[in-house]
Amino acid sequence: MKLFQLYLPEMPDNHYAVLVQTLKKELQKINRSDNVYQLYYDAGRFTVTIHWVSGEQGVLKQETRKIAGTAVGRVLAEYIVDCEELKIIHRIIVKEYRCSQEETDKISCYCKELLDGSSEDAHPFDIKRRRKAKVSSAIQSYLLETPVLHLTGFMRFRLGDYTRELEEAVDYAVEEMMMEQQYQDFISLLKYYVYVQDTVIPAAHLMHKGGHEFQLLNEHMKPIDPKLFHINRGEVFDAEESEEDLIVSALLSVSPQKIYIHTREPELQVIKTIQQIFEHRVELCTLHS
Repeated sequence: MKLFQLYLPEMPDNHYAVLVQTLKKELQKINRSDNVYQLYYDAGRFTVTIHWVSGEQGVLKQETRKIAGTAVGRVLAEYIVDCEELKIIHRIIVKEYRCSQEETDKISCYCKELLDGSSEDAHPFDIKRRRKAKVSSAIQSYLLETPVLHLTGFMRFRLGDYTRELEEAVDYAVEEMMMEQQYQDFISLLKYYVYVQDTVIPAAHLMHKGGHEFQLLNEHMKPIDPKLFHINRGEVFDAEESEEDLIVSALLSVSPQKIYIHTREPELQVIKTIQQIFEHRVELCTLHS
């Protein structure tokens, strides 16, 4: 008795072969002497048919369909998230944003990194395993209602929660990349400013005392007079960014020919920013605990 008819998207032959073999293995796991699931496929049409054979010649039960649907849902969810997700993300970007092909590809890849947890950036999205479980559950529920599944249409119209999650991920990725671009544009502007301005002092030593606490010294290792640089200390800065803003402003004002940074934390963002802006003028002196 025919149980399910699956119409799959066109895909490379090797992908189709792997998918069919995986389905076969999953069905073999649930086969019993009195309850057998058989799989037939047509590689030319990208179709898969699953039949059910009962040794007792009994009536097809809902539980039988549910057991097979669980196996099918699990395999197809793996395929969707591993092989189709990047394409779905790409379509979302094209639909929602005006981007060049290069920008679209870059956003797609960054978004996938966020979703899969391979990016170092913090993000609020479910890891891949949970997305697969969500898609698998949707497929299982659908197969309980109907024996025919057109996977392409299903992905477009029946995976609302999953698609919304991808849309949120795309929005987040676009926002992060825009902020990064704005930051890089600002850094480029400051680099140009450093390039065109004359040096004021021969050298400056930036002593990192830990955390966000720094002290700026001149070439004689004496504190630099605050009057030499124009900083409005009454200005309100974000708590985590104020020290970076003050330090960068001070260094731009005194414009040292050479900057020596003494720190135990060379990976700190403010230090990376100073290195980006002043480039070859910066010498890092890593202190040891």
